[in-house]
Amino acid sequence: MSQSRKYFEILLRNTHLILMVFFYKMLLLSYHYVICVTKGYQTSPHLLTDHQLLNATQKSQWWSCALFRICPNLLLHIYWFSESNRLHSVFQKVEVMIVLLGIEKVEGVTLSGGIVVSIGNLLAYKRTFSIEHDYLMLFTNEQFEGGLRSIPFAEGICHPEKSTGVVKASIPASVALTAWIVANQLAISLGMGNDTDSCVCQEQHCIMQEVPKHSPSFEERKLGWSDCSKQWMMQHFDDGNTFPCLKDVPEKVLSSCGNGILEKEELCDCGPESFCNNTCFIATVCQLADHAHCASGACCDIEKCQVKRMSTICRAIMNKCDLPEFCSGHNETCPPDVHKADGFNCHGQDKCYRGQCGAYNKLELCQKTWGLSYKVAHEDCFRGAECGVLQCVDGNRNDCTMTYIANKEEELQRAPDGANCKKGKMCIKTECSAIPAIKFPRNCSGNGLCNNVGQCYCEEGYALPDCAYKKPSTSMIVGLTFPIICIVVLIAVLLFCLKKRKDKGEEDELHLRDHPLQLPGPGLGNRHDSENSLYGVARGG
Repeated sequence: MSQSRKYFEILLRNTHLILMVFFYKMLLLSYHYVICVTKGYQTSPHLLTDHQLLNATQKSQWWSCALFRICPNLLLHIYWFSESNRLHSVFQKVEVMIVLLGIEKVEGVTLSGGIVVSIGNLLAYKRTFSIEHDYLMLFTNEQFEGGLRSIPFAEGICHPEKSTGVVKASIPASVALTAWIVANQLAISLGMGNDTDSCVCQEQHCIMQEVPKHSPSFEERKLGWSDCSKQWMMQHFDDGNTFPCLKDVPEKVLSSCGNGILEKEELCDCGPESFCNNTCFIATVCQLADHAHCASGACCDIEKCQVKRMSTICRAIMNKCDLPEFCSGHNETCPPDVHKADGFNCHGQDKCYRGQCGAYNKLELCQKTWGLSYKVAHEDCFRGAECGVLQCVDGNRNDCTMTYIANKEEELQRAPDGANCKKGKMCIKTECSAIPAIKFPRNCSGNGLCNNVGQCYCEEGYALPDCAYKKPSTSMIVGLTFPIICIVVLIAVLLFCLKKRKDKGEEDELHLRDHPLQLPGPGLGNRHDSENSLYGVARGG
């Protein structure tokens, strides 16, 4: 058994552990991993013995032990868990950052008398907590009734009291299973539902699938998210009002190379050296390698350590209302995720709303729910409630039948946002709203469409910012460049010839001055006579 797992088990046998999490969406920090933020004592970097570890908690110095350089193995296995399943890498796949604020020993929480009483005791403890946090998680070895492994509050992440939960960490400790339970509980606290049969999981096990049966092979499985979970995350985190408590970003960070966050003096930071398997940077000093231009990010070619070429797709289209994002060619990060503005057609007369298509086939839903003999009820049944409950009618009868489905996750009975309700209108939060009432950016000169942040997405060949002008094509550039080059060459040749001719004339003039020409005339019989005659000197007789 590893030392780190041994530490974890000793602590669980003796007490409960509180894990405080600061939880928020990665924006411009995309793909820059996670941070361990703690406040504590600066002590010498060494592994603590069992006695020292427990003694530190008894002296209320647990904060110091939460630093990577103080007791790294314990923190790594609670927070990072294992190389393939660490918590930060699981949430990184949906561009969410988990920030660990600290771990401390808890003695004042009694987990007995049933789940309701236990949760009540934890909430009472939470009210006395002075450290600012977004989520408080209690690890314990107590047995829960019914064999429960965790007790989360659904949609409780921004609630002052409900943003908490309990996790049973088994002994012997299962690193991968604990990682799955923690990730699952955090997702439930955000309001994410379980995966259905229609969800596609491309990993060995997805976070919102049913509770896995622990086995030795599970320790090696890679955890991830289904397409349903990814779409849910994208939809809800794009809405700035869904999780108001998650907007803030930690202002003060305990600066340290190897804590997993990119800080001012660092060019890269992938966390502890043992978790870094990237030749693009030097993990011990958090600097890029000599040959590297980047080390992470969707627009960084990790194999070559080079920024990907401009116009390389870094985020593909997710649905009919989405827009692709491209690398700029200048940095390693992918631009922020955007989608079509609200109101664009996506499915017949149905519209896009917040990146999702309001496709709504009433007939199909009626027949799926009640049978093939059913059809959509007469419009009188929907009068004043066009975006409300779906109402169907048997083909042999005329009365309306409301469609209710008990499972909230399969709530088919209400029209989705963006569904067409009347001419020039669409459903928004069960209300039939006029499309012009929605904020709609400029029309991009008819050569593109507007995204959700009021910017143009131009058709191929047109230039930003308003798609009004065409970009010069490659053939046009070549066609213009060739004659320009020819003209420049001709001018250069002409200037060269003129300069050569001028230099030649100056050389001839100097030669005549230093070496006068001999011009013998008639009657001059010798060289001396000619020289004297040339200079106008007459010989005496």
